[in-house]
Amino acid sequence: MSVKVGRRLEWAQNSIEVIRAKNTSGGALSVGDVVVLDTTNSSATEVAFTTTTSANDKAVLGVLIEATASGAYGAVQTKGPTAVIKVSGTVAIAVGHYLSTHDAAGIAQKATSGYGGVFAIALEAYSTGDDSGVIDAWLTGSSPRVDTAATSATYSSPTFDGAITIAGDTDISSTYTLTMAGEASATDALILTLGDILLSDGHLDVTEVNGTTNVVKIDHNGGAIASDNASLYIDDGGDIASGGNMLRLVPTGTPNAASILFEIVADGKVGQAVYVDGDPVGIDLVHLNGGGAMTNGKAVLGITNTGNLATGGALLNLTLAGTPDTAARVFEIAGGDKDAIAMYIDSDAATDSAVQILGAGAMANNKAMLHVLSTGTMVAGSSIVRIEGATTTGGATVYGLEIACNATNLEGLYVSAGTTLFAEAVTMGTTSKLYFLDTGLYIYSSTNGQLDIVADTKLHLDGAIDFGESGGSNAHDIIFYSHTNAALVTFDVSDNTWEFNGVDIQLQDADLLNFGDGDGAAGDVSIWFDDDADGLQIYPTGAAEGFTIGADSHVMNTTLKGTLTIGKDNVGHDVIFYGATASANMTWDESADEMIFATGASIDITADKVMIDFKAGDASTIVPCDTAETGWINVNVDGTKRYIPFYAAS
Repeated sequence: MSVKVGRRLEWAQNSIEVIRAKNTSGGALSVGDVVVLDTTNSSATEVAFTTTTSANDKAVLGVLIEATASGAYGAVQTKGPTAVIKVSGTVAIAVGHYLSTHDAAGIAQKATSGYGGVFAIALEAYSTGDDSGVIDAWLTGSSPRVDTAATSATYSSPTFDGAITIAGDTDISSTYTLTMAGEASATDALILTLGDILLSDGHLDVTEVNGTTNVVKIDHNGGAIASDNASLYIDDGGDIASGGNMLRLVPTGTPNAASILFEIVADGKVGQAVYVDGDPVGIDLVHLNGGGAMTNGKAVLGITNTGNLATGGALLNLTLAGTPDTAARVFEIAGGDKDAIAMYIDSDAATDSAVQILGAGAMANNKAMLHVLSTGTMVAGSSIVRIEGATTTGGATVYGLEIACNATNLEGLYVSAGTTLFAEAVTMGTTSKLYFLDTGLYIYSSTNGQLDIVADTKLHLDGAIDFGESGGSNAHDIIFYSHTNAALVTFDVSDNTWEFNGVDIQLQDADLLNFGDGDGAAGDVSIWFDDDADGLQIYPTGAAEGFTIGADSHVMNTTLKGTLTIGKDNVGHDVIFYGATASANMTWDESADEMIFATGASIDITADKVMIDFKAGDASTIVPCDTAETGWINVNVDGTKRYIPFYAAS
């Protein structure tokens, strides 16, 4: 039947709402039992009820107010005051607590915070730790599912179709899942307006199947986010175990090679795309780990700038703001024992440097702007630093290495150990000097075509020295200058002569001046002076060498001041004096121990006092006479006595 009520229907203050339904629990039920709707046996024309052993069951029908046998119909109170509800005191119940089903059939309990299924409010306390309590309560009905907090709602695995608006905090237990499904593609499953999502001891899984749009979209479209706040803020207040993550992106499908796992799009914006502020000690602040084989042109970290960098702009900027240890590293590449290029720079710089290192601090001793250290064993032909030009220059002069040092006490190149090998030409393009040890010893070219070697103390050459080339095709004069003005020694290649101008030659005692082929060969002649022996000596190393003063066409007047000794005692040598007439000579014959006058030679003692003349050509022998006469020199010539007058001084 139906009842039509006008404007107002008023109940007494202790009025209740009762429904008669069928007991399909399979057993007899008593007064005070909490029953739930039996959805399997209920229909639009008949209501059936049963009991439950699920805590916080949302299908509560009410409390039985009369004993009802199995299969019989009984009265079930759904709303209003009751004094017969059975409860458990395992969790103490106080007045005002919300009640839901217990895991014991027919019993109510204090509702668990964060769950649905609340159907009554306790009007009487019960704290005994058993399931035997009976208290007064107010039945709110089976439709509201009110949580323990008056301003919030508790739901256990609810399903909502359509839009849901929640004002206030919403807590989802870690043992339950919140699933939100949009009605169609490109619709929003969850919209937060000035609210927060708080996960307590749980996790949030967002799953989209066959979607082509954003799975999770956080849109801050109004207001200025304050400092240290964010559109997405992840706060971990606990301890993260080894390998744990605050944010983890894991593609479990098959992403396209051009897909992007993490992208920040800030076109036209001046804010920082990524800012990482961490204080790690034993681990990396940012760690990129690529486990696949990178193809050509790809990298674990690829930085691309499609815009125009302004002056001073950089693709990668490493800035130290603290006080690093002197052994700290701003940029480190640890390749270990891997056979790979540690750093590869591919640049098409035209108006600026491909790599520029700028240091503004004061370098300590033995430190450098660029320090290359090799601690391994290098094989032959390898290099610690290699500069290689692999392209043509189009005829222009380029430099493999340029050192531009124009400050005081700034050396362009300093080699402290080892040897320096130049396999190709080295050109000093200006009058710059190549110094050795200090500024007083250097090599340079003061003018084109001239090489200057300057030594402030001594120039020492150890080894063979060639000037020019054999054959004279590329020969040059050699000039040695003295400290005296215009005094010099010159080797003139045009005359093949040494020229001494204002310069003397001085040989020390026993030093030799050799003539000939050298090494004591026949024909060699040596001149030396020995102050402790025989003075100046000229001797040949072979037999019968000659010594000539002057020439047939150029006579040489010779003056000897001092004793002339030829040979030595018991060892003599022939001496020949030639006259102006052919075959006329005087010979001292050392073997005969006599002076021989050849045809045409004579002895002429001046003042016409004594003359022995054999110019007639007769071979005569002069011997002493056996008698002497006063006033005469008697000689016997071929058996005939000859008289040579002898006059006194008066």
